[in-house]
Amino acid sequence: MLERKKIGLALGSGGARGFAHIGVLKVLEKHNIPIDFISGSSAGAIVGSLYSAQPNAKKLEKEALEATWRDFFDFTISRSGFVKGDKASKFLNSKLAGISFNELKIPLFITALDIENNREIIFNKGDVLKAVRASMSIPGVFQPVENNGCILVDGGIVDPLPVNVLREAGAEIVIAVDVEVVTECPERILGTALKEQSRRQKDLIYIFTKVIQIMGSHIDKVEKERNKPDIMLVPNLKGVGMFDFSKTRQIIRQGENTTKEEIDKIIRITQPNLARDLMGEFHKNISVKKFVSDIRKA
Repeated sequence: MLERKKIGLALGSGGARGFAHIGVLKVLEKHNIPIDFISGSSAGAIVGSLYSAQPNAKKLEKEALEATWRDFFDFTISRSGFVKGDKASKFLNSKLAGISFNELKIPLFITALDIENNREIIFNKGDVLKAVRASMSIPGVFQPVENNGCILVDGGIVDPLPVNVLREAGAEIVIAVDVEVVTECPERILGTALKEQSRRQKDLIYIFTKVIQIMGSHIDKVEKERNKPDIMLVPNLKGVGMFDFSKTRQIIRQGENTTKEEIDKIIRITQPNLARDLMGEFHKNISVKKFVSDIRKA
């Protein structure tokens, strides 16, 4: 029997759109697609860390549906960001409970950008929460994270869909989930989370997030050409903004739908022996039916 190839799952950045990752995980679980490594950037880092700590997509979905924007946003007046991030840290800490990378059930890689030295940082050791908090720090929105003398911000700026790190870790097959598709969104991209803020704050945050989206999209295109995954999943999230936390259920469902549409291909690539056996069984059944039909005709 051939040894199974190791599978990596890359979860991209995209704010609230990242809830689609949960839908993808639900379908992969249902079809027993094993995941050997996970990489995540920004929103992908959040979902990836929670799933790596406890691989249970249905439980993760329940927690996501119970959460609101108030669990993540604590607004402030600061030069470095409009959101302190203490609420987000508290929410994530209640789920991750001070877990370190070596305690995770699935090896995890989280990306962040060191803006002082203009370099990508890949976390796979130490405190998971600090890595996630750094990776989700959208410049101008969340205050950055200081770590070992470095100022760290959103990993989606430099690596929106971290595929290459999975290859380097030993993944022979990579499934990537891209939720960072830039569209011409109206101003409501800010969503319910920003309704209570001043007009000036809304305008500034809108500009910052739009710039990050566009930068991430261009980098994403370059990276996908250079480090193509074996399977690319792009949920249909048209009209969904980075802060549309009120659409969690819809976003998760789109992740499910896209994965269901591609599941035959996923099985064929990740589990070739199973796919071959299923096809053999199919052809065998077809032959039996034809034999019975021929007997009846005779």
